[in-house]
Amino acid sequence: MTTLASNFFAYPLMSINCNADGINPTEVINYLFKKQLGFANTSKIAPYNNESLFYNSYNPTTTNLLFSQFIPPIPPKDLIVVPFCNVNTYARISGQVKYISSNYPYLAYYSNVFMNRATSTSPNSYTICCNNPNGNYSNFLIKNAIPYSYGIRNSYKNEIIISTSNLLNIAFTGSNDGSWIFDTDSGVLTFYDTPSRPGILVNPITPPRISFWHYEGLIGNNTIMNIADF
Repeated sequence: MTTLASNFFAYPLMSINCNADGINPTEVINYLFKKQLGFANTSKIAPYNNESLFYNSYNPTTTNLLFSQFIPPIPPKDLIVVPFCNVNTYARISGQVKYISSNYPYLAYYSNVFMNRATSTSPNSYTICCNNPNGNYSNFLIKNAIPYSYGIRNSYKNEIIISTSNLLNIAFTGSNDGSWIFDTDSGVLTFYDTPSRPGILVNPITPPRISFWHYEGLIGNNTIMNIADF
């Protein structure tokens, strides 16, 4: 175990410059391990016991996390603008919009919303925080985003858009654009590299914006609820 631990952060698991090597094996292993435990990966190589307990990353499979209302395989186009709670530093900047579907009002699309730093110690991870109805600081606006793999022909994945503060798209690709991953369960966006493409600047002072579909419907076993109605 001592040998394994001493080599864990060495080549080939991690290159000399881990900020320009894409998502390397160490980062992948760390992400998957934390995911298995239900921790959000706000720090790309820090151990799981250093992660904040504020965020969790459980898949929506248990009863209290089960999406019980229908999500169409293609994102709805019947969108209506509605107000939403936005308390980030840049809340008054225009262009941050929430839409809901008229046919599926429990499905919301958030467009170009500024993100907050996920933790005070991690400059590479971001989320959307808000005061919830109980007065607690929460990121419920972004947890339970519709996953990448849902839908037909990556239709929901294609609508997860990350951009700079001045609305330059940051591609879902390699290290030139930061090798980012958006964890749709925890609502945490993590950059595994520093973007190097000209014009792409992301940091706590100029945070990224995000557009994504969000499930805001009933949670639980809808079949049982329907039987109970009879």
